[in-house]
Amino acid sequence: MVSEREHDIKDAINSLKEAKQNLKRIEKEYAEEPILLKIYSYSAKEMISNLENHLEYLLKLETETELSIKSEIDPLDLWIRIEGKSFHNGTGPINVVGSYLKKLNTAVRHSARLVKKKFEVANELNNFFPTFELAATAKGSLKLGLQNNVSNNLDQIIEPTLFNVENKDNTLEQLKQIQTINDITDKSITVLFKALASANDDTFIRELTKEYDEDDVIKLIHYAQELAPSSRSSIDFISFEGNQIRDFKELKTDKNTRSYLKQRAQRLRQNKVFIEGTAFIKQYTVDSDKTYYSLIARSFKYDNNSLDEIELRLNKEEFSIEQKDVYNQLIFVSGFLHYNANNQPYLIEADSINFELEEIYGDGE
Repeated sequence: MVSEREHDIKDAINSLKEAKQNLKRIEKEYAEEPILLKIYSYSAKEMISNLENHLEYLLKLETETELSIKSEIDPLDLWIRIEGKSFHNGTGPINVVGSYLKKLNTAVRHSARLVKKKFEVANELNNFFPTFELAATAKGSLKLGLQNNVSNNLDQIIEPTLFNVENKDNTLEQLKQIQTINDITDKSITVLFKALASANDDTFIRELTKEYDEDDVIKLIHYAQELAPSSRSSIDFISFEGNQIRDFKELKTDKNTRSYLKQRAQRLRQNKVFIEGTAFIKQYTVDSDKTYYSLIARSFKYDNNSLDEIELRLNKEEFSIEQKDVYNQLIFVSGFLHYNANNQPYLIEADSINFELEEIYGDGE
């Protein structure tokens, strides 16, 4: 007599077969419509993954054996493997993992800002930035599976009326918006990982400088280097793979990667470097004849360095501040640190400022 569990296993196998057939149908039916293909195939892949997990569970109960059923279909966008003495058997310090994911999303956000500026994205998408969320883990030192928020929230991006034939104009507009969002996400991730991969390959730097302004490439390298382990980190290696970075066959970083990237940035511009740090503002000057606000910081701290005094300039077209906003305040500043002919720092051309230091600094390495 067939047991109830054996019936469940048979049903799970049949459901999995149907789900895979459904995915093949979708890939064939929407082969010429990439937007719809991404929408429908994502749901189909998620269904396959869920059914495989369920079948694994049933077989484990039946056989009392650890079995792995994994399709070649991987719905996740990015896998990150973290290696080091504190990372083993798929576990690691949660604060370090959380801090790293925050750095990744900060880097992707700045990359997206660069892409949107170049391609003049519509105003309604100005507040959209791709982010990655933890979606899975796998065996290894510590392997994290990440899903970007476009794929993870397609049901929220697409309105329920999207495929209503009576609302054709809205449907076309929604599809165009989804395509733009997909393009922003893909380009943002590609240029960010080009910057990271340039540590070991000059080709990527040449490609970036052909497409983007040198100052923007320097900023990009600054945020990309945060994805590699620091010299003080408990992480020894970080490697990347997945659907979003198929063009980079083997991308593995170590504690030398940051210094290589800094050298790349220095070769682009000899007299300035992109930095981030905290400034205690002691003087505020505004001149109607000047195009910028002038702030004097005493002191300014960045990386492992400290300057007793330096001028910060904020472009009036990009900032609107009053003395009460900044005087005697500790603020977070990112921008270009300029050097004079004697190689001494004398000016910071601010790219952004932030008064909420808690948003910048968190736990972790």
